[in-house]
Amino acid sequence: MNAFYNVATDSETTVTPGDNLLSPEDRSINIRQGGTVTFQGGEAASLETHSSLNMADLSAGDPLKARTRTGSLRMGELQASDIIQVAGTEMTLQNAQSLGLVERDAHGRWIAVPDGAARVLANETPQDAPQDEAQALSNPAIEQELGSLCAAIMPSTQVAIAQQLITDGTVNQNTLARAAGEAAIEPGALDGRLSTVIEGFTAQADSTVKGLGADDPQAFYEWARENAPDALRKAMNDHVMERTTRGYAPLFSRYVESLGDHSPEDILSAEFGSGITARMEGKQVILNIPGRGTMSYRAAVKAGIINVKGI
Repeated sequence: MNAFYNVATDSETTVTPGDNLLSPEDRSINIRQGGTVTFQGGEAASLETHSSLNMADLSAGDPLKARTRTGSLRMGELQASDIIQVAGTEMTLQNAQSLGLVERDAHGRWIAVPDGAARVLANETPQDAPQDEAQALSNPAIEQELGSLCAAIMPSTQVAIAQQLITDGTVNQNTLARAAGEAAIEPGALDGRLSTVIEGFTAQADSTVKGLGADDPQAFYEWARENAPDALRKAMNDHVMERTTRGYAPLFSRYVESLGDHSPEDILSAEFGSGITARMEGKQVILNIPGRGTMSYRAAVKAGIINVKGI
């Protein structure tokens, strides 16, 4: 097949069907201003060439390639939870952005920041990098360890490890051995590294629950395992897989509301603020709220009138 295109004269393209079709690798086109480009027999020959234009030169930096949490190649707009490789480590797009390793270019595409890795290594915080404590682990070393493990272990095995930890609190030995093989390290060494990452997630969850008003996060977890196990697993799954702690808040609200039924003594010692006091009347906790009079603890929680701290 012969194909002709003349940029200078805008002449029509002529195609002669034949048996020698162009191979896919020969079908790329370079536009040369003021010249003629001819494809003949799978080979390109140029005539009267004066200058060339490469469309790749119009954009600075290469767009990032990403995969979803399940390992599929991301098509279209990248999402915050997508996994990318930057500075030699795999991490979520959101974490890379918070560390200042990626940014949007003039075309709106996500690209690697040329000196981002150097700035992180120098412990410099990029001025334009948004901080999201609900996503990135508070210890950068543990966050880096997590990224290293994610880069070495297959996504399906990562999911298996996460689900086993959430459901059973431990990793099945067969799964641990498979993960160790994928990462080319000893199972014992991998178990130690996983423990470090688990400690990071646990510390983040504890910090979140304390921020919601708990002095003792363990009391909340025990209540949730007993009274709302499915909701707790969902919150933990979102924490690990989606890197968000938002799921703990509504569950904690349910816990606070139920305190009057199973731990009234905790309410009596809790901090309400605004001059609110609590007392027991029979088996019910009654609050005295300035400007509103008295009402039951549960009714006050449901109405959003009180904000309980120190439980």
